[in-house]
Amino acid sequence: MCHLVVVVVMVHIIVFLVIVVPAAAAVVVVVVVVVVVVVVVVVVVVAVVRVAVVVVVIVHVIVSVVIYRVIIIIIIIIIIILVVVVVVVVVVVVVVVVVVVVVLEVVEGGTAAAGIVVAVVEAAVTLNYPSIEDLLSLLVRF
Repeated sequence: MCHLVVVVVMVHIIVFLVIVVPAAAAVVVVVVVVVVVVVVVVVVVVAVVRVAVVVVVIVHVIVSVVIYRVIIIIIIIIIIILVVVVVVVVVVVVVVVVVVVVVLEVVEGGTAAAGIVVAVVEAAVTLNYPSIEDLLSLLVRF
């Protein structure tokens, strides 16, 4: 009877170590990747808005009032289009990163997924305005 209790306890410990711990690690990695990508999106949107403000100030100084209004409307439309395109591309990148991280968690036990997270964090820290190509090149590297 005592041996049966020991076997049941050992099975529970093995199930916990094999299933629960890797699943929790995968969730943590996915959450970290999503947070990093959201930070990168914010940095890119701020960069686009900053450039747009500079362009608006230059246009205001150079152009007359009538042309100024038309150009401002065009610039606002372009900014909206750029922000939408950036958000769509980043959402696609997030989906790709999450899928890659989950697959790597299952296949390789988290080491490759951790490498992707570290690379994305380094890119977000070192690059002031990371481009979509930079983010995709990180995925291709791993």
